[in-house]
Amino acid sequence: RRWIHCANRPLSDMMSKIVGSQKWLTDMTLLEKVRALKDDKYVRLEWMEMKRRAKTRLAVWIKDAMGIDVDCDALFDMQFKRIHEYKRQLLNCFHIIHRYLTIKSA
Repeated sequence: RRWIHCANRPLSDMMSKIVGSQKWLTDMTLLEKVRALKDDKYVRLEWMEMKRRAKTRLAVWIKDAMGIDVDCDALFDMQFKRIHEYKRQLLNCFHIIHRYLTIKSA
């Protein structure tokens, strides 16, 4: 929960708004309020807009840092942790590299 608060402030702010405070950062039971609104039309719209803004910010960063244009409507599959010996994570990285090479050679 603290990682979300630091890494994705818009998501953290949305959860704090739903819960009514930032106490969810230390009391996970308060997140039941978020779950209770999972089917709420307005919460879903706000969630989708928040995700869209985050993807747009990431797309701008990728363009500035790497000169690559990405489609904000695409599915992003990313890992930000260091690669280590855990088989599942390593296999996922190999799969991403394979997909990249397959797309590049097409």
